[in-house]
Amino acid sequence: MKKWLYVGFSNLLLLVFLTSCSSIIDGSGSMSQPEIKKPTIDLVGIKLGKISFLKQKLVVRLKIKNPNEIDIPVASLNFSLDLEKMETATGLLSEKIVVPASGEKEFDVIVDTSIFKISRPVAKFLKHRSKTLDYQISGKVSIDMLFAGTFDFAQKGTISVD
Repeated sequence: MKKWLYVGFSNLLLLVFLTSCSSIIDGSGSMSQPEIKKPTIDLVGIKLGKISFLKQKLVVRLKIKNPNEIDIPVASLNFSLDLEKMETATGLLSEKIVVPASGEKEFDVIVDTSIFKISRPVAKFLKHRSKTLDYQISGKVSIDMLFAGTFDFAQKGTISVD
């Protein structure tokens, strides 16, 4: 009697497992996955931080917009920032963040750059009394979800200087 109980229970577990597996297999027999739409990353602002002999810290404020109907956990984000067509800094998000479903999240990344790399944007600002700088930011964002992967991003624009 116990043997039949074990066999019945084992068959029930197998049935539950196969049913759950079939829910992630589409009609063609391949694995289906929730479509994760590519998030967008925007440059919100740049502030000057500490200055040392040849180094300058910048506080780069970024915003991630999530077009998905589920929260997305961002595992990593690395980027390159060009100001006035000159590579100014590279950065890496040092902590994991979660971007809410159909929402956005702003965060700061502190980056080091050299005085030489930031000289052209500063010269434009001082020479022309310009209140804006042209920028380009590009990089990769990695989503910490099964089958989500890594997305490239690139954005160009003009940013106000306070």
